[in-house]
Amino acid sequence: MMSLNYIAVDDEAIFLEELSEKLKVYPFLRETALIDDPFEAIQRINQTKPDVIFLDHDMPGLNGKDVLDQIKYKAQIVFVTSHLNPIQEVINHDGIATIQGYLNKPIDNEILKKICLKLNNTTESHHSVSSKIIIPNGKKEQLYIDPSNLSYLKAEGKYTSWHYTDQPADKEVNLLLKDAKDLLREKHIDFNEINRSYIVFENGIKMKRHKDLIVYSNKEEHEIGISEQSNLLNWIKKKFR
Repeated sequence: MMSLNYIAVDDEAIFLEELSEKLKVYPFLRETALIDDPFEAIQRINQTKPDVIFLDHDMPGLNGKDVLDQIKYKAQIVFVTSHLNPIQEVINHDGIATIQGYLNKPIDNEILKKICLKLNNTTESHHSVSSKIIIPNGKKEQLYIDPSNLSYLKAEGKYTSWHYTDQPADKEVNLLLKDAKDLLREKHIDFNEINRSYIVFENGIKMKRHKDLIVYSNKEEHEIGISEQSNLLNWIKKKFR
């Protein structure tokens, strides 16, 4: 289960304490700060970037919509309000943050539970997809590849084969090796080129070096190009020290 850091913003200190106590029931929510000043809240929110913000709409000086407009990243927002119905100007919000629910005062525990579970499910769903490499492979097919399961990639002409530590390989993936490397770099996934046809990943290595061969989890061995040997040794030292 992923943890979500949150900040709660409300000009009523008693309400903040009540909300804090009720949120302790949900272990995936971790309190970052309770703030009763909307001006301070804007600074703290954009500085610490909590995953979730419980945001009171009715505050003196700046209301919740004003604070919402100043949030510069993809936070999840739960609006707290005394209104029976969601505020229209908030519903029409088209900024970068996402509104995940509305919590009325006084707090209804069942509604709070639904909102908290929605926050958790939304985050885990997003993480499970965004952490994978998505590769178009034909007109209708897409491959969803877990980087932590990658062993090595092999060039196969205009295709690549993707080999894993604990599942069958995906062969004839419609991606050149050079394009695959660009995709991996874009996703900040570390790899090393052992020759012109192969790249290797940390999780696929069982033996680091043996007579100029590198050994993978599926017991296949491949020659290391002379020009790549020094780079590979430095990469291994960095990874396994």
